[in-house]
Parts: sequence; C-alpha cells; structure tokens
Amino acid sequence: MQVTKGDLQKGMSKMAKVTPGKVEENYERFMVAWENLTPTKSFGGMTLDQFKATVLPSVDARKSVRDAQVVLEGAIENRDNVDQATIKAMDAIKKSVIADPTVGGDDGALYEALGFIPKSKRKTGNTRKNSKKEVPTP
Repeated sequence: MQVTKGDLQKGMSKMAKVTPGKVEENYERFMVAWENLTPTKSFGGMTLDQFKATVLPSVDARKSVRDAQVVLEGAIENRDNVDQATIKAMDAIKKSVIADPTVGGDDGALYEALGFIPKSKRKTGNTRKNSKKEVPTP
C-alpha cells in the first residue's frame, strides 16, 4: 500500500485506502510471516497469539459475511425458480382475459389495468412516409 506525503497532509490515514479484501490479505500475510520467521518475538506490544486473538473478530465477521452471501444467493435462486410459476399463472390469466368477450378481451379496461396496451390504443407501425420527393429548383 503506497500512501503519499500529500495523502497524510490531507488527513487520510494509511488504513483509509485499505479495502476489506486487502485487510484480510494483509493480516494473513502478517500471521504467516510472523509464524514462519519469528514466532516467539513480540511486536507492537503483543505476541503472535495476542495478535491472532486481536484479528479473530475480523475473521469471524468475514465468515458471517460469506455465510450471509450464501444464504442470499440461495434465496435469489429460490425466488427465480418460484417466479417461473408466477409468470405462467399471469400468462394464463392474460390469455383468459383476451379470450373473454365479457370483459372486453384485448381491448377492455381489465386488459389495460393489467398493464397491457388495448388493441384500439396501439399504434399500427405504418408510418406512410412522403413518397413525393421535392426537387430543388436551380
């Protein structure tokens, strides 16, 4: 992480530019390096075990976030699956309304209230462009 003198003068701390992913990456790197190179030495007034205890809430919080993401992904998948039945039911109702002349079919108020454009209000799409081209006079 590169923090410039200008960043510090603006009041930004060195940790301000660290993303949650970087925090995890960094504390894991700290633990591996400390364990492998100087496991019995103390730094910053704490032992390796004390540091591990200090970062444990971060580890637990990340696990909670991952667990919540799994639950959310499952809920989204479930919603998408049950929406298929909802879509089929709405399509069946739409087709029934179109086929029922007592409610006006595809030109009735119910059809429009369901969110569709009644047949009489639809544009034809025929633009009938002017076929006469004006020839400029010299």
